[in-house]
Order: sequence, then structure tokens, then C-alpha cells
Amino acid sequence: MKSTLSYYEQDASEMLSFRKLTLNDVELWSRFFENNDREQFLGPVNSELTNFQKADNWITRQIERYESNEFGQLAVIDQASNTLIGVGGIIPRDLDGKIEFEISYSLLPNKWGNGFATEIAKHFKNWAISNQLANSIISIIHVDNFPSKNVALKNEMKFDFRSIFMSIPVEIYRFVIIK
Repeated sequence: MKSTLSYYEQDASEMLSFRKLTLNDVELWSRFFENNDREQFLGPVNSELTNFQKADNWITRQIERYESNEFGQLAVIDQASNTLIGVGGIIPRDLDGKIEFEISYSLLPNKWGNGFATEIAKHFKNWAISNQLANSIISIIHVDNFPSKNVALKNEMKFDFRSIFMSIPVEIYRFVIIK
């Protein structure tokens, strides 16, 4: 697998900067789970957990990835306000028995519709291209998540196939880097 050293030293994009998540981000990230009707798109979620516990689990998993020198999600910071607005990055996924690299992102609900998701997706696609990460990159999108499908299309990704991932029906969108 490609080295993650430069991955964790991301350049800023036009509106955003990126850094490793820390446990200090848990409280703010817990707002992601408040009245979020798109939480269903993430896969099975333990409804017995508090929003704080869900956020803690999410961020702890990313920290474990950093410590294992794996790719993972980074904190997404709005440069205008210097605040955390979401998470994004590249995650290796075992999809139908094959390791693929997924561009992933999630934003606080009050940040939806501002172009941030598209900017995150394009940023990490460009990083994957310039670092020759793999022959292609993917987005794994719940079949009913139309806003994310639009982001994938804006990111020049094409529908590839349907599958089941983490017990949910998904569509795979792909951008071919090397043919």
C-alpha cells in the first residue's frame, strides 16, 4: 500500500484545510448525529448509543487508522471560520473481495448545500491521482443518497455497479486513474 506520510500532510483546497482528527473533536462531531435523516446512509448504526458515543467511536476509529499507518478520514476545516465542518478522506475498503480506495466525506448537516462535499471529493481524487494511489478510486453510495450521487458525478465518477456493503444496498461510482 502507498505510504500515508504525505496523505496526512494535505495541502489546503480553495475553501478548506485538513488535519488529523483528535478526541477534542468528538463533542463538535456529535452534532453530526443530531436529527440527521441521512444517518441511514452510513450503514448499520447502533441506536442505543448516544450521539457523543457515536462520534467518539467514529473518531477513535480514524485515530486507530493513523496509528496503523492506514489511510482514513481527516478533519475538514472551513478556512473562513477555522472550524470543523466535517470529515473526509480516502479509506481502503474490501468490496466484494477486492481492496478498493473510497473517497469518503460527511458534513455537519448545517453545512450541506454549500459545495463543501464536492470540494472534498475533488481534493482527495486529485491527491489520489497525483500520488498514483491506485488504478481507480471509488465512492460507495447508498442507493437512495441522491446528493452524494450528484457529488460523485461532479467529481467525474461514473456509475460502475450495485452491491451490498455493510448490509446496505449501494451503488459504486468509479474514476479510472490508470487504464
